Amino acid sequence: MILKTLKRRFLKSSVERTQKKRLPIHKGRSFKTVGVIVNSIENNTLEGFETLANSLQILEKDLKIIYHKEVVKNLTTLGENSFTQKDFSWNGTLSNPALFEFLDREYDVLIGYSSQKNMYVDYVVSHAKATIKVGLDGGNSNLYDLIFKIKSKDYALFEKELVRYLQIINAPEK
Repeated sequence: MILKTLKRRFLKSSVERTQKKRLPIHKGRSFKTVGVIVNSIENNTLEGFETLANSLQILEKDLKIIYHKEVVKNLTTLGENSFTQKDFSWNGTLSNPALFEFLDREYDVLIGYSSQKNMYVDYVVSHAKATIKVGLDGGNSNLYDLIFKIKSKDYALFEKELVRYLQIINAPEK
């Protein structure tokens, strides 16, 4: 009980510290790399995300997806790119190699596909190096530059709106 409270406190303070160290948004710059953090409670399959690379006109190798699993069990559809609360020590240090790899990369766009507040998802979103961070309404709004008021079950609408807004952001200034 005490360790969980300490873990929450360390993660929360780490999220708050990293909010101040954001990368600037570059208007008119094309988006080539995309990172996606998915809360498996809301979406536990790869369906939908398979078309994201094509919709954003990027290579599949430039799309990196990682899942947060609430319960420590094997969800075969999610593969090895997942993390749980057990991957964080009591003082907020990480122990998952997939999470290290995800956070080591730099992304043009980071998508936090979760409409629920979750300190582990918030931690990963806040520590990810991204030019623009996109999220869903209901998550921690302080972490995102662009928030969609769309239910997490309506992925097709989210993808359509994401492409539209990223094209607006990517448009060269006149």
